[in-house]
Amino acid sequence: MCHRIYYIINLSNLSMPQQFLISLKALIQNNEGKVLFLVKERGGNKYLDLPGGRMEGNDSFEQTLKRELVEELSATQELVIIKQVGEVWELPQEFMKDGNRQLIISFLVKITTGDISLSEEHTEHMWIDGSDLADIGGKNFVLLDGYRNNLKILFS
Repeated sequence: MCHRIYYIINLSNLSMPQQFLISLKALIQNNEGKVLFLVKERGGNKYLDLPGGRMEGNDSFEQTLKRELVEELSATQELVIIKQVGEVWELPQEFMKDGNRQLIISFLVKITTGDISLSEEHTEHMWIDGSDLADIGGKNFVLLDGYRNNLKILFS
């Protein structure tokens, strides 16, 4: 049985505490400094997604990222979390599968990568650097603002 991790956020501008699922995403850089993105097709659009997923049970950040990288990339190598990149951001409601609000936390992660073998969840992968950010829309891919902001911070 899978247990989800929820955090209760109590902000002064909210009338009552809110629950959010927590998802961790990995910014994996190759030797050229490019970041790995996965492509997910939805409603006729191609969305760029970072590898990662929701925290479950009592998993640590490292355990969550390792589990998700195995599921999505067949990456069984050692990983090291270098640092959090950017601010925590909320996934837009139209991307929520089960109606639960979801916060995204992105980390720069170092792994020893071999070949990437994608799960059925994603159709392809690509490596993106800072100069690609302005041109993403022209390549018919959608990049959510939270990911774009994290990349700007990483590449600045």
